Amino acid sequence: MLEATLLGLLTYLDLESHRYVGKGRLIPWDKIVHIDYFSARNAITPDGPSGLLRVDTARIQLKAGHALPIEDLSVLRRLSFPRVDDGDNTAIDWDNTIFLPATTSFGKPQSFAQELEHLRAKLVNPR
Repeated sequence: MLEATLLGLLTYLDLESHRYVGKGRLIPWDKIVHIDYFSARNAITPDGPSGLLRVDTARIQLKAGHALPIEDLSVLRRLSFPRVDDGDNTAIDWDNTIFLPATTSFGKPQSFAQELEHLRAKLVNPR
């Protein structure tokens, strides 16, 4: 699903086929500002409004000007949330945020996102 390398995070999720593929897409560490846990209730899956569900994700906040194809990488998009009359109430910088699945068999999604952030901090600011 996801691999952490010295260059960055490799995601193997193909959003078009909704499957994991053999060739990953790189999200370089130097483009990432912060990684944290984000959960959305009533989000709509990328393949359409087939049902509302809860999504546990690692929210990857990117530097402005990152030039990464967010639409091809993120499991949540601006249109993933039901429309509200007063605009976008999610306070998400949709142009600079990628959401990757954080549900694993290794522990809580919150812990997974936290481990990714610790790894990012360690690799970006080695001491």
